[in-house]
Amino acid sequence: MIGWYVHDHGSGHRRRLEAVAAHLQEPVTGMGSGEPAAGVDWLALPPDTTAGRDTDPSLTGPSITGPAFTDPTAGGALHWAPLGEPGLLGRAEAVAAWVRRTGCRLLVVDVSVEMLLLGRLLGLPTVAVLQPGERTDPAHALGYATAAALLAPWPRSAHGPDPRDEATTLTGRTRWTGAFSRFDGRAPKTSRATCPAGRCAVLALGRGGHGVRAADVRAAASATPGWHWHVAGDLAAPIVGDLGADVVGDLGADVVGDLGGRVVEHGVVADVWPLLSGADVVVGPCGGGLAADVAAAGVPFLALPQSRPFDEQAALGRLLQQAGVAVVAQTWPDSDAWPQLLDRLAADPAATARRWRSWSDGAGAARAAAVVAEVAGRHPSPARPSPPPAPVAAPVVVHVPADHDYVRHATTTPATAPTGDDRGDRGDRGPQEAFTFSGGQRWLADHGAGVDVLHVHFGAEQVDAEGLDAVLSAAQRADVAVVWTAHDLTNPHLVDQDVHEAQLALLARRAAGLITLTAGAAAEVERRWGRRPVVVPHPHLAPVEVLGRPRPDRSGRPVVGVPLGTLRPATDPAVVRALLGPEVAAALPAGTVLRVTLREEVVTPGFPRPDAALVEELRRAQAEGRVDLVIGPRSAEADLWDELSGLSALVLPYRWGTHSGWVEACHDVGTPVVAPALGRWLEQQTVHPFAVGPDGPDPDSIASALAAALAQPPRPGTVLDARLHERRASVATHDRLHALAAAGERW
Repeated sequence: MIGWYVHDHGSGHRRRLEAVAAHLQEPVTGMGSGEPAAGVDWLALPPDTTAGRDTDPSLTGPSITGPAFTDPTAGGALHWAPLGEPGLLGRAEAVAAWVRRTGCRLLVVDVSVEMLLLGRLLGLPTVAVLQPGERTDPAHALGYATAAALLAPWPRSAHGPDPRDEATTLTGRTRWTGAFSRFDGRAPKTSRATCPAGRCAVLALGRGGHGVRAADVRAAASATPGWHWHVAGDLAAPIVGDLGADVVGDLGADVVGDLGGRVVEHGVVADVWPLLSGADVVVGPCGGGLAADVAAAGVPFLALPQSRPFDEQAALGRLLQQAGVAVVAQTWPDSDAWPQLLDRLAADPAATARRWRSWSDGAGAARAAAVVAEVAGRHPSPARPSPPPAPVAAPVVVHVPADHDYVRHATTTPATAPTGDDRGDRGDRGPQEAFTFSGGQRWLADHGAGVDVLHVHFGAEQVDAEGLDAVLSAAQRADVAVVWTAHDLTNPHLVDQDVHEAQLALLARRAAGLITLTAGAAAEVERRWGRRPVVVPHPHLAPVEVLGRPRPDRSGRPVVGVPLGTLRPATDPAVVRALLGPEVAAALPAGTVLRVTLREEVVTPGFPRPDAALVEELRRAQAEGRVDLVIGPRSAEADLWDELSGLSALVLPYRWGTHSGWVEACHDVGTPVVAPALGRWLEQQTVHPFAVGPDGPDPDSIASALAAALAQPPRPGTVLDARLHERRASVATHDRLHALAAAGERW
């Protein structure tokens, strides 16, 4: 067993573990107080400070000092070890117990001097993952001196013939692997549809912090009329939302209007590879993770070193410049410098790709795995694995609602695959009488003694905020822990969000544990209520047998679907009107069918949200042959998947919302999605976004997004294996979190 400590600042440390673990033949357990790594077991550690976050100054700056912390650096010998800090004790206890239990024989540390020392004091060999920068202080020297090997994830050649970084040459135990990325070996994005009328600059901001302002982006875009700008990551406040009112308010209306929609803010992106590999130039902080990702894409890089302890990013910038693989700017360039700078960077993409191969040849993660395996092979474990503990009964978990495709797929493994019933076999359902919020207090009084966890997904809108508070109090009296998954931070069924906001605040404050589906939603929950949910991505929605089907032939007339459903309040008729307008019609291939679906309730007398004008417009357009209008009942499930997989693209006509099941369903069957650059659905899967400004959706932007979706090449194969892997990871994470909640833990 190999242990791998991951610091929680940014995501690069976690990504490194994920890349290397795929090449190791021995089981790996990641550990840390941040977001769990994918593809490995995870040991959650308590934060090392009562402030609730890691404070290793090697990543996050000077140590926190003050009355609450006594001698945090141990007289300058360490980075963070305040006397009397309970988080340190909790960490040491958790790691020591895990080593004893598993018989671990090696600890990789990325990064923490104190964790290196703890591993060595437990009798483990350690491998220290290095960061660039001036790290010759006493704490780093001590930590590196105790390590069996020092792993440098950049090429040795970057130092030139006379390396000056003593931290990497002090002992001769440094192994240079070359940079490695989660994207190594992945085919680049070939379609340039994201920038149909020019070249593409991608500003990749990551999660480690930056100093880029919205005004900087506006100025650069104004000065480069031949370029489209895509922003991946959160711009500095107040740019914290989507490409909608918040962004327009700060970037200015000219970004959406005068700049012709040439700036698109994607927010935190789950899969940034299509943007990076499709870019003419990438601009971003000079972090090791981003540099490795850009190297995998082989595209030009303008690196902007950010202020970091030990001059980490400045040092990496020097290495990148010495290797000739990037241009480094110490500050954001002036507006008049951008045209020449971008043109120079993008002048010879083939030469850029060749130079990047000297920085990262795609085998760095395999080399790192070989170093880890070699060190582990030289040392026996200090502890024999403990005998497996006696079986512990799984906590009884009641899900609300109990029978929903999302809930079932997120919390149960399929009974059989790739064909057959995938409804799962959950043995933790508890009482068979269904829980409802309207009868929640009575239900908990009758059944609470036999239930450990009440997991709330949907349905709280059955009661008002006072009623929800009463149900949560009843759960507390019955000693039932409540876990909440935050799906809709803005309710698509409501115009007035006040009651919904009050309910969210109650759940965020009182639930034992919080979960959500995307990093952007987690950040929003943390901003609003001070608690950071665990991110568990949305599982597949299509049945297993549908996931295994090949894509249908789309060589005929393109069919674009627009689901209007029951015209719930978040549905935007302006999107449909724009689709019927001349801008979109001119951009579509000849013969394209626009298929708009409405539920029959909409045209039934007494329907609470009638829109006679829209229905009349659609019927008139149908008579003119401009739209295929389908008014009928809700499709049966088997029919739904056939209908969805038969579409060439699906347009989501939303004006607000958070996450979307349509996005996941379309991903399951390979149908491209076009959606407004709002909410968090752009983080769920690949989505072709269009801009929404103060006057509503931009027809030209819709036309460009739809053209890009229709030009997207068919997906080869199926997503069956990947989706089942995601589902198993979701089930494992939910099981772990339910066990924590049942044991009285709060996260």
